[in-house]
Amino acid sequence: MGSGALTYRRAVIIGAILEFSGAVLVGAHVSETVRSKIITPTDFQPEILMLGMMAALLSAGTWLQLASRFGRPVSTTHSIVGAVFGFGLLVAGPASVNWGVIAKIVSSWFTSPLLAGVFAFLIFRSVQVLVLNALDPAKAAVRWSPLYAGLVLFVLTLVTIFKGLKNLHLNLPFRAAVGIAARCGFGGGGGLPAHGWEDPPETPRLGGRVHHAARLRHPRTGRPG
Repeated sequence: MGSGALTYRRAVIIGAILEFSGAVLVGAHVSETVRSKIITPTDFQPEILMLGMMAALLSAGTWLQLASRFGRPVSTTHSIVGAVFGFGLLVAGPASVNWGVIAKIVSSWFTSPLLAGVFAFLIFRSVQVLVLNALDPAKAAVRWSPLYAGLVLFVLTLVTIFKGLKNLHLNLPFRAAVGIAARCGFGGGGGLPAHGWEDPPETPRLGGRVHHAARLRHPRTGRPG
């Protein structure tokens, strides 16, 4: 919105669609973990479990509001996991907690930033070598940007297949999932480097200098200036 590419109305509509799609496709996976894998529901009486989950939601929501009010970095997932863990530990004791699941969740809090940092370094380093340090960075950007866009689409498709299709009870083999994601990301050459490059058509000389037509367009409206 800051660049003028989207209006507030369009941004809200797109955000609503994406939020709904994310909740439908991958939200059930997270909800299932919070609902039945952090603690063992059969260790609690139904009314106690209901009240405990309500208390967990209230406490997590309160903490999120306070953290947001004071501008502190906060995670909704971390908050609700800790609230459910605390409820189960207090009411039914350590035996009701699935410690293996807790260990996986907590370990991901440390491994995820580290792995993300490594991949970010490798990707930026490749951009630096292939684009920024090229003789003509503009041409290099046009040539290699389809590859990076294809990689993004490839990863997003894999996430959707592994997380979203579980709700539809479609368990695809790993090779089949990778094949589908590769077709989505790189099918039809969409994710391959673009070798064709043509300079924009030149306009007549203005003031003794040659101006490209693309440079004469207004950055927001796109109209010739």
